[in-house]
Amino acid sequence: MERRNVIDTKIYQILTRGYQLIVLNLLMLLFSLPLITIGSVLASGYEISFKMQRHQEKHLAKEFIEMFCKNFKKATISWLIFLLGLGGVFVFSGTIQATLNVGGLVRYLILLLVTVYILAFLYVFPLIGYSENSVKAHFVVGLVMSFKNMGQSILVFLIFACAVVLPLYMPMTIILVLFVGISLPVFLNSIIFKKVFEKYQFSNTQERD
Repeated sequence: MERRNVIDTKIYQILTRGYQLIVLNLLMLLFSLPLITIGSVLASGYEISFKMQRHQEKHLAKEFIEMFCKNFKKATISWLIFLLGLGGVFVFSGTIQATLNVGGLVRYLILLLVTVYILAFLYVFPLIGYSENSVKAHFVVGLVMSFKNMGQSILVFLIFACAVVLPLYMPMTIILVLFVGISLPVFLNSIIFKKVFEKYQFSNTQERD
């Protein structure tokens, strides 16, 4: 009887977590529609995910909206910097290649630069949801962490890459995207980020909640 209760509890927890991820996914999709808000959506999604790991979430939708408003300015600035920087790198590389007719070496260097840039920003939005700091500090810390924890950085990148690539090659999985295609990768990555962040001293935004 006791074992059955344990199994029932586990099933209930799994179903509850699945329901929460579906709700979170719908919220993230809805609030991402203007596109410019994607940074704030990611930061808020991570903040909720960190809370879910601590079992501190109460009213998920209400808390997400509050976090979205709180993170909007900092996360939106970070998102715009990311887009402008990425666009600038591609324009610069295209100009260099067209003007100087450079070979494969420069292409590999540009690819390396883009990879480093993306890895740094993979940490920026979870950092916004985890700790209090400036945009510049989040980027610098994210850059350092991405190299110091390269194994975790690659795993985070692969999880996001699978979420993006899978629907392109398997169109039927677009249904998963609608239900947990954003929230599940964010939640899984939040587990990785939490373990990384706990190695360092932060002013945790959730300690005050």
